[in-house]
Formats: sequence, structure tokens, C-alpha cells
Amino acid sequence: MKTPKDRSILLATTNPAKRRMLAWLLRGLGLRLQTPEEVPSPPRVEESAPTHRGNALLKAVAWSRACGGTAIASDGGLEIPALGPTWDSVHTARFAGPDADDRQRLQRLLKLM
Repeated sequence: MKTPKDRSILLATTNPAKRRMLAWLLRGLGLRLQTPEEVPSPPRVEESAPTHRGNALLKAVAWSRACGGTAIASDGGLEIPALGPTWDSVHTARFAGPDADDRQRLQRLLKLM
């Protein structure tokens, strides 16, 4: 368990670009930034919330429990207004299926367009 004087925060993402963004947001606050690689039992988080905020909260809570301290998370998606109601940015990473790689997601997106 962490003490109140502990000034560390877990950057709760395995995405390098998101991790850099979160680190940038926290720069200058005197915090020790931890990474998921430092967590002995990383959680598997099902992003099942209907909003980006809800998914970020699910991730932050799960990672906070896993590390026994404070965690920060984000969730974002690709906005494509031209696709109208056929596109939901909350499912950007998962719209082509749970095991799809970047190439498969791109192919599926091009098909939607």
C-alpha cells in the first residue's frame, strides 16, 4: 500500500503515443511516473463503456487496483463525420474485431468509406 506522501502515478496505457501524451500532461508536477511494465499482474480491461470517459475510468480504476496506487488513463477515438451513424469513435480500436491488427482495421475502414 502506498503512503499519502507517495508522489507516483501509473501511466495506465501500453500505447507508447498515449504514454508520451500523459507524461507531457504531468510534466513539472514532481510526480514519479510509473509504467505498466512495473505492475506485476497487469489487468485485462474490457472497454465496455458507451463513452470515451467511461472507458478511461474503467482503465484507470483497474490499473489503480493492480498497482495499489494512483493511475491515470485516457480513451480516444477517430472521428469520421462523413460516415455519420455508421461510425462510433468509442470503438475505433475494436470496430474490425477484437483481434484485428492495424492492416485489418485499415481495410475495414476503407470498406466502410
